[in-house]
Amino acid sequence: MGLYRSQDREEAVDLYAAAMKRELEANEYKGDPAKVSPEELTSELIGHLQKLLWMIHQRTDTGVAMWSSPYINARILEYAADIGNLAMFMAHNAESLNEATLRTRTVEKDFVPPPWNWEFQGDY
Repeated sequence: MGLYRSQDREEAVDLYAAAMKRELEANEYKGDPAKVSPEELTSELIGHLQKLLWMIHQRTDTGVAMWSSPYINARILEYAADIGNLAMFMAHNAESLNEATLRTRTVEKDFVPPPWNWEFQGDY
């Protein structure tokens, strides 16, 4: 799958959106994410990112990646979908998830660095 090709990208987005919807349904019992503080969402996001990275880096005793494991693949997709949902909740709670914002293009000069000691590396 080459994600720079439009058809492949559309398929990947559709599959990812389906996984996000599945995780939203599985987590409905947790309540309304609009009532969750930004700090709690950030903590959940970091925790899920750690779990995703752990699953990606799982190795067998021989050091060979376990990509063929259906369990590993399912967990990777689950955690990636949870991360997408948490990011969506953050955008929604910041009132940034709307058509007007979607139509607004950002450019490099608009970038505001965070207030902590952090140097940006690469593209954003």
